Amino acid sequence: MTSARLLPTTEEVQERLARVEMSALEAQRVIMREKLFAEVEIIRRDARCGLPVDGRIADVLETLIARLT
Repeated sequence: MTSARLLPTTEEVQERLARVEMSALEAQRVIMREKLFAEVEIIRRDARCGLPVDGRIADVLETLIARLT
């Protein structure tokens, strides 16, 4: 075995990088989903208290649409 083979091939490095990038994208999706759920809960609470929420509902929907497109 040569010492050069101890290093990963370019293809192996690219595959690892692709897995890391996919993991990062999934983490971003989870974070965004949790933020949106939290915002919806705040809006629901405020609506139950009689506070105006129309503008914030629109903001949440715009954020969601932007993330989905």
